[in-house]
Amino acid sequence: MVSTYENLLSEEELFFLDSVCINFVETETHSIKNKHNYYIRKILDIEKDLLEYQKNCEDLINDEYELFGLWVNKVTVNTNIDDEYHNDACDLTIITYINNTFDGGEFEYIENKNLLKIKPIRNVSLFIDNKVRHRVLKITKNERFSLISFYNKKRKKEKTLI
Repeated sequence: MVSTYENLLSEEELFFLDSVCINFVETETHSIKNKHNYYIRKILDIEKDLLEYQKNCEDLINDEYELFGLWVNKVTVNTNIDDEYHNDACDLTIITYINNTFDGGEFEYIENKNLLKIKPIRNVSLFIDNKVRHRVLKITKNERFSLISFYNKKRKKEKTLI
C-alpha cells in the first residue's frame, strides 16, 4: 500500500526543516550494500521536534502505530547510486519530501507487478507499509532531502484474557 497526503507539515515546520537542510550535520550513515549505496541521516528528537506533524500523521494512521524513528535523509549525486529494491523493516514508513530542487531521486516501487514512480514534491507525504518493495533512484543534480518517520504496530504490554 502506498498512500499520498499533502501539507502535513506546517509552514513553521517547513522553515525548521529548511534550516536543518541548510545546516545539515550528519548524525548517522546507513549503509545497505556498499559505499555507493547509503543515506546520510540527521536524527531528530521525537519528543520535541515536529510535534504538529507527528499529530497530523497519527490522526491518519489511528492509534495502532507507535513512532520510533524520525530523521532527515540527505541523498546526493554520490550516494544511493545503485539502490536495490527493498522492504522497510518497520510496519509503516512515512516519507515527506522537504525539497524538490534536484534532478532524479524519484521513489520507485512495485505494485501488482507494475513498476511505478513518484516524483518528489515539497510537503507531499508517502505512507508505505512494509510489504511495498521500493527504492530511490539516483540523484543527478543537487541534493534530495526527505523526512522519514518509522512506525511499528503497538504491542500489548501485558497479557490479558481479552
